[in-house]
Amino acid sequence: MVRPSVKDVARLVGMSETTVFRALRDDPKVKPQTIARVKKAAEQIRYRPSLVARTMCTRRSYTIGVMLPRLEGFFSQTLVGISDCANQNGYQVIIYSLENSPLEKEREFTHQLIERMVDGVIIAPKLFPKGQRSHLEELQERSIPFVIIDRELEDFEANFITCDDRKGAMAAVEHLIGLGHRRIAHIAGPQQYSTSRNRLQGYRDALERHQIPFDPRYLHVVNGFDQDLMASEGYAITKRLMQLDLPPTGIFCIADMAVPGVYRALEEHQIKVPDQVSVMGYTDFDYAKLLHIPLTTVRQPSYQLGYTAMKVLLEVIADPGKKHMQTIYLRTELVVRESTGPCRDTGASTQTRQEVLARSRYE
Repeated sequence: MVRPSVKDVARLVGMSETTVFRALRDDPKVKPQTIARVKKAAEQIRYRPSLVARTMCTRRSYTIGVMLPRLEGFFSQTLVGISDCANQNGYQVIIYSLENSPLEKEREFTHQLIERMVDGVIIAPKLFPKGQRSHLEELQERSIPFVIIDRELEDFEANFITCDDRKGAMAAVEHLIGLGHRRIAHIAGPQQYSTSRNRLQGYRDALERHQIPFDPRYLHVVNGFDQDLMASEGYAITKRLMQLDLPPTGIFCIADMAVPGVYRALEEHQIKVPDQVSVMGYTDFDYAKLLHIPLTTVRQPSYQLGYTAMKVLLEVIADPGKKHMQTIYLRTELVVRESTGPCRDTGASTQTRQEVLARSRYE
């Protein structure tokens, strides 16, 4: 059986092959009714576009390279967003996981994507000092568009799409302050990552706004974003915090992944959440609402992060001559559940949980 072609579709609808090709690509210059008619005819004769022919005609591979730190957790929904936007625009995606990969592996993956002649790259890179970004610089030299997500690199010109972690962290800490807490600890992330630095700054911004002195005894930094590592360090840090003469009444975690360890340490000290200590997470993983004490946290728009990154990348691909450099910050959302409550300290604010919930989303 002969495979249907664009010529067959054009003959069926009585249009030129150029118009049919543009209609199948959803060209905005083609009328919607024409696009619908062409697609209906193509489906009728079971026409499927040839990627090879399309590549030869447009000099594009219609392929995007994606490199993410891991493919589960937060980045699973980011990948869904990337894939949805790519599929809607006729692109396929090549995916690499950078989990436990050294810098050399990241460079190797970048070179593989260049060899595959991808039209663009979306990457959440490992952070490395200026002078060790040769693979990203090579993408620039070869005029291969790329977007960096969930990271910001200092002294490097690129398109960045990330969450507004500074404001998100500030909202988290202000929620605790609004419940009357003054001794608030922060289990922070590795400071080489912009996400960790921004959340720490948001924590300090909230304290400063409400005239609460920063106490370095309440700040502890974990060594990485591995789930098991964060849980174990969250446990160890909480044990140390509870041994202070004046332990915190609120704990703000860099990510939800630290919370199981925090809960376990508090239980061992026979400290009740939220009656004695309130616990705040960040990210809103699927399991946050399923924990034995449903977690109050900050929801990051992980799907939107991926979809927006792909959308921006396609804009750059479509108009390579235009300078597109921008940084986009996506809004986070405070999600109040059962792990935070009014501070019981003598002289603390008498504001009720219901009054706080009236200003927040509750699940």
